[in-house]
Parts: sequence; C-alpha cells; structure tokens
Amino acid sequence: MRHRHGFFFTYDRGMANVKLKDLDPVWQRHFHYVPAKAGDVEMRPVAADRLSTPPVLNRTENPSSFASVPAGAGESGQLQEYLRRNYNLQLTLQNEDGVSGNLRLGAMTNNIGQVADYLRALANECKKYPPSFFSDVGVSEIVLCGDLRMGRAPIAGVFMGPQRKLYIKYHWSRLGARDREAFHAFHHELGHAVQTAAWGDGHYDWREWADLNPHGFNYGKGGDRELMADPDKNWGTWSTNQPGFLNAYSTTAPWEDRSEIMAALMNDGDRRSLGAWCRRDPVIQKKVELMAGLLAKVCGNNQSKNFWEQAVASLETQPEPEVSLASNPPGPAVTVDLQKAIGGDLIDAGGNAVSFETLKGKKYLLLYFSASWCPHCREFMPQFLEFYQNTRYRDKFEVLFVSSDHSEREMLSYLREMPWKAVRLNSTAESFLKANYARDPGIPALVLIDSDGRLLCIRKGFAKGYEYGVDKVLEILNQKLAG
Repeated sequence: MRHRHGFFFTYDRGMANVKLKDLDPVWQRHFHYVPAKAGDVEMRPVAADRLSTPPVLNRTENPSSFASVPAGAGESGQLQEYLRRNYNLQLTLQNEDGVSGNLRLGAMTNNIGQVADYLRALANECKKYPPSFFSDVGVSEIVLCGDLRMGRAPIAGVFMGPQRKLYIKYHWSRLGARDREAFHAFHHELGHAVQTAAWGDGHYDWREWADLNPHGFNYGKGGDRELMADPDKNWGTWSTNQPGFLNAYSTTAPWEDRSEIMAALMNDGDRRSLGAWCRRDPVIQKKVELMAGLLAKVCGNNQSKNFWEQAVASLETQPEPEVSLASNPPGPAVTVDLQKAIGGDLIDAGGNAVSFETLKGKKYLLLYFSASWCPHCREFMPQFLEFYQNTRYRDKFEVLFVSSDHSEREMLSYLREMPWKAVRLNSTAESFLKANYARDPGIPALVLIDSDGRLLCIRKGFAKGYEYGVDKVLEILNQKLAG
C-alpha cells in the first residue's frame, strides 16, 4: 500500500494574474526570451549560442575564481566545484562499472573534452532553477554514468529518494540546440524528486490531477514496468493521439505524467512547443498550472514561488513551433556542407572507412535512424529494402544508417543486413546528424534531405495504419523523384 501522508497541494489561481511585463529578466534569459526593447512586453527569441555557456564557467575566465578547486582538477573539476558552491550539489562521475541495488552503472568516457562540454551544458540546466531548489526537493548528488540500466532495460535516469541521488545517463553525443533527449531525463527525474518532497511518496494519488483525465481513462502499471515490458516502444515522441497527455510515457502512471510535464516546462527542446500545446489542449494547460503550483509550494520561499509563477506566465510568449509534432513537416531550408560534417566517419559493414565520393551526385539522402534491438525498425526493414532494391530511381538517392545500438559489434552486425553505408558509432558525424536532424530519440526515424543538407521531411515510428510513419517518407521521395 502506498503511503498517503504529507501535504495536499492545489494550484494557486492567483498565479494566472502574472503579467508579461513582470517577468524577471534573469528568468527570461534562462528560457531564451528577453524584452524586445525597454518597457515593452513583446518577446522575441534569443539565439541558442548566446546561452550555451554559463558566464562564470567561460573557458577564458581567470582560473583564480575557482581557487578552491584542487590543483590539476582541470575544467571538469571547476564545474563540479561550481555546482557544489552554488547549488550544494555533489557531482560524481562513475569511473568504473558497478551495481547499486537493481541499477547497473556503466563507467564514464575518459574523453576529458567531451565530459567538460557536457558538464558545462549540465551547469546551464541547473542554472534554470532557484538556488535552493535542489535542497528543497532532496537532491544532494548527481551521478553521471556512461550506461544506466534497471535490470537489463536501458534507462535515461532515475531518482533514488532515500539516497538523495539522481542518476543520469551521460549523453554527450546528443548535445544540440534542437535535441530533446540530452537533458529531458534530468528534468523528468527532478519531477520525481519534487513529488517525493511534496508527499513523502513519489506515487501519491493526487485526485485533482486524476480528475482532469478523460472519463474511464486508466493509467498503465508504471513507467518502470511498462518500459521493461516493451523497451522498444516509442515512448517519448510527443503525439496528439491521446488528448491531455504529451506522449505514450505520460500514460503509464500519474507520477510519470507529472514528471513529463515538469520536463516539458524546463527542457528547452520541449518548452518551445509546450506553449502551443497548452493553447490547444486545456487539460495540458491545467496540468502545467497544477505542477507549477506544486513546485511553488514545495520550494516554499517567496523568490521560488515567484519563479514558478513566471514559468507559467512565460508560456504565453512562446511562438508556434516550427515543426508540427504530429506530422513533422519540413523545417527551415538551411544548407549544410555534408562532406565536412560527416565525410570522415562513413563506414561499410566491415567497419572500413568509405569515401564521401560514394554519395556525390545523389540528389537526395535518406538518414535512417535505427537500431538492431528495435522491433519496429526490423518490422519496417523488408518494405524499406524492397523499395531500395526495386525503385527505378536508385541512382538519384542514397541511404545512410545512423545507429542507436549499444555497441559497435551490434551495429555492424545489423549493418550487414543492409545494402547501404553508415556513420561510425559514437562519432562526430553521428552527433551532428542526431542533433540537427533526429530532433528527438524516437526510432525508427527516416529523414529526407537534399544534397545541400536541407531538411525536406521527417517521419518517426512504424505500424500498420499509422499515418505519420517512416514508410510515408518513401512515398514522398518517390513523388519527388518522379516529379
């Protein structure tokens, strides 16, 4: 039986009265919005590269500002000290494979530069919160792991309340302005910490939340159970299939639903679309308000309460997303030097380097994001192979495999079933393609670009009768080739 002690919180409707002109400039900066001009309430986007590094952590800053860092600790040590000093957070890098209860912890990479890049980005995510937030919700340590599994199932993160630890899988390869996965799990797991701090029970039955759902709706058996029962399902991609929920994972349990709302509110890649979703779906809007009210109550002090009031109010300033999450139409027409971006990381099924010349002269390129462990990917493969081998336009396009496999051995074994080339696993090319074209972690995904790297079409998922699946890209490509 779940404990039902602690406080019962409801949304303070006074929060809805916060005006755009009252938004704190610091808070606006965290969420990529600043006043258009002095005294104006109009808001405009800020370029992502202006927010990529916390000023206090700039590489060119005088090292004396980190005088308490042990000699030789390097930039990673400085970043760890920054989080300890400003947020009372211990940051642990898992340096060897290990086990903690039913968690399997993989060792971090020894690439110092990549780790430093990731820690700078993590510091930016922490800076979004009020200084006392982590103490308020009972998080005292963040553990970064090269691999993270619950039993045999891979997971992106987990909060262990009794230990006050937040375990996160390190995702350097997914750092990118348009990628959602790198820190979505971080904010999601903080949502669990908030719920545990509020009620002493992360699985609390919050009736006001449950009453928002459609009549007769029942959540699943919980995120862990559902994930382990079907680890290959596309849980994370936002979908309009179930009004009142952001994605399939939100339907697995009320506590997962609340944590997905938390992640959407705080994660840049999700937040850019959350405002539009709130305007279209009153249940999502109400859930955002309830979660912000809960956060304000848990954090307690007036500064934090004002912070979460502004979080909700600022959603009004979010523009319509560039990409419809339901149909994934084409994005901006920006040219890319593909040879420079990926040319050095092309391989064949034997793992041997392949020249970029093999792609030259092709009018279109299909980027196939897939993995050997994904059943929906394998289900799609026969249709994909038939199209590739039988189309009369074979000389006008090529396919490139971008893997999400767990090892090079698994990837190359899967690649031997395909007649096309791939980018090397965990390479610079893979990072570039996932950050700029994959957009979120769902697979299978099929992306159509032209020879200049312009994005023409994206589709994710595969199932009979699914209107927006990857097989639709083949139809679109065929039309373009025949046109």
